[in-house]
Amino acid sequence: MLAAGGTGVLALLAAWVYSAEPPASEPPSLLAASGTGEKEDERRPAPEAAAPAPKPPDPFEKTVTPFLAAYCNKCHGPDTDNGGLRFDKYQSTADVQGDRKTWAKAMQYLELGAMPPPDHDKQPDAKSRESVVRYLDKTLFDIDCDLVRDPGRVTIRRLNRAEYNNTIRDLLGVDFQPAKNFPSDDVGEGFDNIGDVLSVSPLLIEKYLDAAEQVASKAIVPVDPFTSRNRKFTGGQFNKNLGVNAQGSSFGIFSRGHVGIVIEFPSDGEYVFRINASADQAGPDPARLKLSVDGKGVKTIDIKSKNRGDRQNHEHKLKMMRGRRRIRVAFINDYYKPNDPDPKLKGDRNAYVHAMEVVGPLEVKPEDLPRSHRNLIRFRPGKDRTAKEAARANLTPLMRRAFRRPVTSDDVDPVADFVAKATAGGEAFEAAMQIGLQAILVSPHFLFRVEHGQPDKDSNGNKTLTDFELASRLSYFLWSSLPDDELFRFGPSRTDCTDRTCLPHRHAACLGPSAIPIAGRQLRRPMVEPQDPGRTDPGSEEVPRFH
Repeated sequence: MLAAGGTGVLALLAAWVYSAEPPASEPPSLLAASGTGEKEDERRPAPEAAAPAPKPPDPFEKTVTPFLAAYCNKCHGPDTDNGGLRFDKYQSTADVQGDRKTWAKAMQYLELGAMPPPDHDKQPDAKSRESVVRYLDKTLFDIDCDLVRDPGRVTIRRLNRAEYNNTIRDLLGVDFQPAKNFPSDDVGEGFDNIGDVLSVSPLLIEKYLDAAEQVASKAIVPVDPFTSRNRKFTGGQFNKNLGVNAQGSSFGIFSRGHVGIVIEFPSDGEYVFRINASADQAGPDPARLKLSVDGKGVKTIDIKSKNRGDRQNHEHKLKMMRGRRRIRVAFINDYYKPNDPDPKLKGDRNAYVHAMEVVGPLEVKPEDLPRSHRNLIRFRPGKDRTAKEAARANLTPLMRRAFRRPVTSDDVDPVADFVAKATAGGEAFEAAMQIGLQAILVSPHFLFRVEHGQPDKDSNGNKTLTDFELASRLSYFLWSSLPDDELFRFGPSRTDCTDRTCLPHRHAACLGPSAIPIAGRQLRRPMVEPQDPGRTDPGSEEVPRFH
């Protein structure tokens, strides 16, 4: 369970095991009985047990033993053990595998042609030498996974910073790097994805909570985007500079002063800005205001009122991008000539802003909404659907991808309850869905690659990975992110393909055009220099092609 604050602790205990299928059991022995019916019963003897299948010949005896006898045992045998090495003591492939270091060196010498030495009276032909090298390469370096009976303990892995960013991007489709403010990942053996060193600190938990809130605000429009709203801002809601004098709920703007406010725009679209203003006129021109958005001037407003009491509304339609925007109203043509002899030019020009209204969005089409919003909110409450039912329909496919496995009502219903309670408390359904998304993003099932394995254990107590878990391992190895739809399609079915026939398809699905560069970066980064391979310059003599 996640908890915010300095004492928050995230604790997960899980087993990550994988093994091959257990060995087939011996068939039970059978007893058969029969009788003639006229003579006394006679029990026929049990049939003799079938002779065990002959063991396949050991390739060591066919390939290596004659080679050693012909070319090696003279110097490395019972009579002479040069270098303390005797090859005559090795009688089988098992003996070779039991002394890998010695035989790996022997293989190297054979490949180089250094053994037997050039001055030896007998030299093997190229075919014999190649045959022994090929046998040693297969024996020493090929692994038979069916022989693996105990995969050992594998620590559950937390998503590191790169994996977190990639997973958020592929899950929600938002262009955002929420993990940039996370603490640096611990490194083990030069890699930053080792489960045993990826600890969870109270600070990291706080960052998870902050990131979940930021991601949810970017992925979902927090209010009903199809309902136009009218928001009015006055007085203390604005901030101001020194050239502004507050007068009740209004502002007198002098000497090129300005007032500003930050407004949240729920979606892209057209909005009406209605500014209620007046002015003390002086000089040849009317008082003039400039409306700016995020520091960029978008409209110039001429105030033609006769005096500060003559308040007038000035409406302007603007296309706004979704998000928080800094809105500023500035007085841009101050005029001060109190002693000018010409009555038409004499005076002090000032502007007054009494209120500002923002109405909109005026009309929003579904395609105007962010893609993340359209993907996450496909169902809304209505006459035939409660808020919880709509939330469950939206959350189920999302949680399936976020947790990288099938989800049940036990997973979905608690989050749907969050959404339903928020809407009952007055939140818009979209804002309530933001809360549900935050709950998903701080779940251990999202932050960790949780693996339960298949229900049945083998004879050694190990479990086999499910297809979803295997797909997840492949995708995080190759592109440091969650499986895509192509890989997820392999998960539900074990009836139409076996592990061995499905695996090539899974690999092919992973190896898209962007997979290899990502995998290369992830592997290169710790091996060259953690997080910054560009700073390492190989020497010109050692790697001339680099230069």
